[in-house]
This record gives sequence, C-alpha cells and structure tokens, in this order.
Amino acid sequence: MKKITLLLQRLGIIFMLFTLTRVTFYLANSTYFPKPGIAPFLHGIRFDLATIVFLNIPFILLSLLPLPLPRYKGYRWLLAILYILPNAAGLLANLIDTAYFPFSLKRSTAAMFKIAGLGDDTLRLMPQFLRDYWYLLLLLILMVMGMVFFYRRSTISYRPLPTRYYRNLWGEISIFLMSCLGFLVLARGGTQLRPIDVYNAADQTGARNMALVLNTPFTIIKTWNSLTLQEKHYFPEEEVMRYYDTRRQYKMAEPPSPEPNVVLLILESFSREFVGFLSQRESYTPFLDSLLEHSWTFRYSLANAKKSIEALPAIVSSIPALMDDAYITSAYSSNKIRSLANILKSKGYHTSFFHGATNGSMGFDGFSRIAGFDTYFGRTEYGDEQDFDGSWGIWDEPFLQRWGSFLNKEEEPFFSAVFTLSSHHPFHIPDQYQNRFKEGPRPIHKCIRYTDYSLRRFFDTIKDKPWYAHTLFVITADHTFSSTDPFYSNSLGQYAIPIAFFKPDGSLQKRDTGLIQQIDIMPTILQLIGHTATFNAFGQSALQPQNFAINYRNQTYQLIQNHHLLQWVHDRPKALYNLSTDSLLLHNILNKNTSRVDSMANLLKAFIQTYNHKLIHNDMEGF
Repeated sequence: MKKITLLLQRLGIIFMLFTLTRVTFYLANSTYFPKPGIAPFLHGIRFDLATIVFLNIPFILLSLLPLPLPRYKGYRWLLAILYILPNAAGLLANLIDTAYFPFSLKRSTAAMFKIAGLGDDTLRLMPQFLRDYWYLLLLLILMVMGMVFFYRRSTISYRPLPTRYYRNLWGEISIFLMSCLGFLVLARGGTQLRPIDVYNAADQTGARNMALVLNTPFTIIKTWNSLTLQEKHYFPEEEVMRYYDTRRQYKMAEPPSPEPNVVLLILESFSREFVGFLSQRESYTPFLDSLLEHSWTFRYSLANAKKSIEALPAIVSSIPALMDDAYITSAYSSNKIRSLANILKSKGYHTSFFHGATNGSMGFDGFSRIAGFDTYFGRTEYGDEQDFDGSWGIWDEPFLQRWGSFLNKEEEPFFSAVFTLSSHHPFHIPDQYQNRFKEGPRPIHKCIRYTDYSLRRFFDTIKDKPWYAHTLFVITADHTFSSTDPFYSNSLGQYAIPIAFFKPDGSLQKRDTGLIQQIDIMPTILQLIGHTATFNAFGQSALQPQNFAINYRNQTYQLIQNHHLLQWVHDRPKALYNLSTDSLLLHNILNKNTSRVDSMANLLKAFIQTYNHKLIHNDMEGF
C-alpha cells in the first residue's frame, strides 16, 4: 500500500499545479468569462484528473508493477524522467494557451503542431513571445522546480526484500489490477458509457465557459487522431437538399460591361469594434470610415473562424472552418476546389495574391497555388529588407504601395487580393510613426491606426488611375481581436468584423439590415460581376434572401439566422438566444421556442452533413 500512497502523493502534486494553471488562465482571461461562479472550476477537476492519468500512464504502470524494481537506482531515475517531462509539457501547454487564448478564444488542439510547422514563423518569433510573456515562463520554471522538489521529498525507504515477498505476489498483482481499474475510471472521466470528450465541458456550465473547464493537454490528446471529418447521416441523400444546397447560379438582367476588376483587401485583426462607422464607438479607422460611408455594409458581418489560416479559404473559396484542423493543413487541402481565383481566371481575369509575410507563413503561398492564383507576391518577391518589420514581414504602408504599383501596370480585367499584417502581435509600427499615431487602451490600437493610414496612402496611389473607376473593392478582416467589451467578447461579438463592398461611382452604397459572413464574399462578388454559370459554394450571395452565418469552436457549432443564435454541441442543441432582445446572450430560450430550434437545427444538420461529405469525397466541384 505504501507504493500506492506514494503514487497518489506525487500525482496530487500535479493536480495542484494543474489547478494553479487553471486559476492563472482565468485571471489572465477573466473578461471572457463573466461571472463564471465556482462550477467551471469544480467541473474542470474531472478533466484535470483524466488528463493527469493520460500524461502519466507509463509512470503509473511502472510505479505499480508488482515487482521490487523501484529498489534499483536506475529504475528510480527512469520513473523521475517519466514523471517530470510529460507533466512539464502539460503545464507548458496550459500556460501557452493562457497567452494565446485571446487570439483564438478556444483551447488549442492537435492542429497547433501542424500550424507551428508551417514556415519558420514559430522559431523566428519565439524570442519576442518569450520577452512579452516572460512572467508565464517564470511561472513554468517555478512550477517545474516545485514539482521536482516535492517529487524528491515524497519518497519511501526501501528495506531488504522480505523473504516472503513472492509468496504474497498474487496479493500484489490483485492490488496492481485494482489500482489500474481505478485509474482507468479516472481516465474515462467516470463510469458512464463513453469516456468524456471535449464537448462534455459544456454539460454543466454551457458553451460560454468550455475553455475554462477544459485544459489544453486534454484537448490536444482528444483531437490527436480526430482531425479528419466523419460522415454524417442526419437525412437521406435525396432529402438533405430540402434544407441546404451548395449549388449557386445567379442571373442579372444587364451584366456589367466591361467586366469590373476585383480588388480584395483582407485586414489583419480588424475587429468591427475598431471601426467607428460600424460600431458607433471610438474609431481607430478614420479613412476606412470615410470609405464605408459610400459602401454596401451590413448590420451583422461575421467571420467564420478565429485564425488567419482559417479565414483565407473562407474568403476566397467559400470554405468555412468546421473542424479542429485548419483547411490549409488538413487532409483535404489537396482537394479540387472552386475559388474566386480559378473562376475569374476562367473568365479571362489575371489573378494575384499579395501577403507581406515571409514566404511559407501559414501555408498561404501553397494555398494560393491550389486556389488558382497566377501570381503570389510575398516578402521574398518584395525584395527589400529595409522594410522588414523584424517579426512577420513587410510593413503595411510600403507593401500596399508596391501592390498599388503592381495594379497600375496590370492587364485588365484583374482580380487581386492582399492580406495585411502590421496589426498583429508584437504590435509594432515603423519608427518614423511612433509619435504620429497615438496609443489606445490596447497595444493593437496604434497598429490599427497605422494600417488605416496605409490604406489611405494606397487609395491615394490608385484613385486617379483609369482602372479605378470600374473596379469592385471588397473589404473584410480575417478575424477579430480580443475585446473587453461585453458585446464584442460574447460568442457572437467574437466574430464581428467589417465586410463591405465599394464601387467608386457610389452605386453600391447601402446600409443593409441583414447578415453576411466570410463564405458569402465569393458568391456575392460573382453575382455582382455578372457571373451566370453554376458553381458550388458553402456561402451564398448577399443579394439573395435568407442569409445565415455559421462558425465552429471547441466542438460547438453556432448558427445565426433571423436574429437568433443556436449553439449545437455533440448533435444536440445547447442554447438559443434572441439577438434582437438579448445582444449580450444572457438568456437561453432553448426550451421556449422549440419550433425555431427545430427549423435552425435542420439547416445546421444539413449544412454539416453536406460539408463533411464534400470534403471527405473531394466533391466541391460536383453537384
């Protein structure tokens, strides 16, 4: 029994450290969990215990073996290594998410290893991250030191082996098997039929507090072999299209002549909250505000994901992020897809994609080729390291100027997209502008002001060119930035971005009371330029009625339709909110409007079934 007591003491140390990381996680991100109460912390114990058993399987088994091996020094060193390394890695993962959560708003999954392996961003930016989050590194060092200290203190003395030891071997084996059974129950999270999974974090506290209940090693372990999609069969094949169909074909009485150029601007971390014209709050984007006054804007304009790597396929190919892996790094990244680039290329457009980051960053260069862009232009093609920001790539102002020069020489019609980068951690701006753009409450605010100024300079460069007058400009963001505002930090506001369509003649100026999402950008552009052929897209044109929006995070789907938001976890509805009367999402009316729930659930299930099927079977081009 002494070895069991010793084992429990050592695992108890890990449990206390995991609890400390959860408290740290909450304190650093408390604005995202308003009034959580004690329930998420108590519910999180179940997940911590399961994770601790997973991380320590070799250590537990070797500590409990009914053999006198711990009496040997080499064996005790092996046990120490098996104890310290996995648990230190688990603590590190929790602390990484403490810093990363405001950017992703979810616990990291196994996909983080794929994203970290793209390009050399991780290694290049590591020194900056260590400087910015030194206090978390210090906490990790102290916790590991504490873990080693208490491990060495929790020991037992080994006397000479009793002569009757092997006579009691069957008793030792019985204790070993019973102990293994107990740890198995902990690893499963209880004696229920199925082991606990990520979605169970919402069982007691709702989807809002899932990240507080979970721990990062748990979500990594649970998604390690589940990054691929599973076929869903909610409806018979012939019935699913009653609720949702990806076929798109739009007719126009008089298609525009000549076919307009298309210029797409994707702005890094430009939350709707920062844009005063849309948020009706303090503005950090005076030039963008002036442009939006003459644009087609929407009451609800939403991102489909929370990461740049997930946003690009949504915007240019109408593919939302509805799985734990990003599409670009997923098993489906080589699928044949339709995109703005290859559709417009088939109509005679010259296509190009500009991103000032180091080539290979987030796999954008590879995806641009899959999407059919003729030209990719990154930091390498820019060719002037004097404009390198020292972290991500080329500063926005000079890069947008180079883009403008390229467009001024481009043969028409053309489609060109740019993805900015200066409004990104570590939130630096060029030295010559340090005193020009005032600081805001958050470090990103001066970067937003700088990128807005860069946009002004870009438009000044192109506004007198012949091609400008017959060009459709589309402006959006990749995702939001973290917010302390109750509206922009809830599960709807976390996706609120600007999406706008601008034509210099003012013909698109409109304040739309409806809804648009990133995957609607591609079909909307195609209808606006007069594309009449049939194509596949998960989104639909904003010129059509019955628009909706969908997103996914931590195994929770959200569907927004007709001023209602439905949350769906593990094939069942978890919450319904009326956006017209409850913008802060405080009152769950799931049991008060069953007809609304049923209607939205049918659409959501049909969407998921279609999405999974088309990606699994490489059927994005089929009908």
